[in-house]
Amino acid sequence: MICVSDDGTNVGGVEKSPLSKAAWDRRTPWQSYYRRVGHTDIDYWRGGARNVTYQRLEVGSESIDDAIDAIFSLFHFGDVLAARERESGRSGSYLATMDPGYAVQFADLELPAGITRAGENRVRFTNVAVAYFRGEPVTETFVDADDRLYLPGGEEPCQLVRER
Repeated sequence: MICVSDDGTNVGGVEKSPLSKAAWDRRTPWQSYYRRVGHTDIDYWRGGARNVTYQRLEVGSESIDDAIDAIFSLFHFGDVLAARERESGRSGSYLATMDPGYAVQFADLELPAGITRAGENRVRFTNVAVAYFRGEPVTETFVDADDRLYLPGGEEPCQLVRER
């Protein structure tokens, strides 16, 4: 089992394939499975998928390192963060004050679901929408551990304020 957080959220696992003595059976020695939510990755962020399953890869790997790499390339950490956010009992939303141009852009996003304008320069994010941006630190727009929303172009980050 491979876990990625202190609370032990399982994102997948690797197991040794059973050996076969049949000459025609060329199974690879390592089989992986990974955490999956919805039919496509987009289902989750549209707010329609909540059931977690573990999908077994159809093709195995020759080495345990390759099998683990396959898991990390397929699961989405944003999904894990969103699940933790929901399970924490801190349902609700966050409010950010920003430049009106950015407020319009956020409100027009298709993904993730859960972003609305709350005035000319204010935007409301559901906890799952915030988790989406927590899971994307490689992009210019992301949320850090102190609930600051970083915007493209090096703008000052916006502080997200949790609404109760």
